[in-house]
Amino acid sequence: MYITPVLPNNNIDGALWSIYTPCNPSGESKLEEFFLELGSNMNAARTGMVAIFQQVTEKGIVSLPDAICHQLDKGIWELIKGRIRIVCFLDDGKVVICSHGFIKTTQKTPSAEIKKAKRCRTKYLEAKQDGILKIVKED
Repeated sequence: MYITPVLPNNNIDGALWSIYTPCNPSGESKLEEFFLELGSNMNAARTGMVAIFQQVTEKGIVSLPDAICHQLDKGIWELIKGRIRIVCFLDDGKVVICSHGFIKTTQKTPSAEIKKAKRCRTKYLEAKQDGILKIVKED
């Protein structure tokens, strides 16, 4: 499994946490694709989510208010900005892995989104345990 930093400079000054997302060997991720496909009506929410990513690098997930972040299921978290939702999980060493994003259209987070994140977490942990987890950095 390959992962790449969510923010262009994952090791910015003051960053205590790192945020990654699964990607292909060339560093292209579904999360990046999700953000690129958002319409112009979602620009403010997109910018706000990047600001939340910055907060996560400084404080981690558990210190954020429930209006921005909460646990969906054991070990599965949701970052919130407007209708944009990013589903993620934590790893040792202050690492956040963002599995994917979606646009919320219902009151409750669909169980399919939680299952998708759990599958991603399983693949991630297996790759880490097997020593085949690779970090692809931007050039």
